[in-house]
Amino acid sequence: MIKLDDAKLLSGAREIGLISDVGYHQVDHIRFMRNYVGAAHPNQVALTGLQLADWLKTCIREVITLPHNNVVAEIKKLVVNVQTAKHPRRLPVLRHPHPLSAATR
Repeated sequence: MIKLDDAKLLSGAREIGLISDVGYHQVDHIRFMRNYVGAAHPNQVALTGLQLADWLKTCIREVITLPHNNVVAEIKKLVVNVQTAKHPRRLPVLRHPHPLSAATR
């Protein structure tokens, strides 16, 4: 599958109506803070357990427990199909005798 970064995935979800504009901005803020506050980026920000719990609540409310609509149902079907798709069988290779091999018999 194509590698897709989380910002593009989030933006695409908003464009096709999987999440609302408000939900997009809330989850995008969480994405930004995850990247900004990470250990790889020294800063002065200290997160509390309450902030993390609130972000979890936002993710559950705005993404995980969204009411299903036709777009969500079709995407679920697509994901299931991609996950369960089997590689097409390889057709057997027909070996044709070399044209000169028949002449040498």
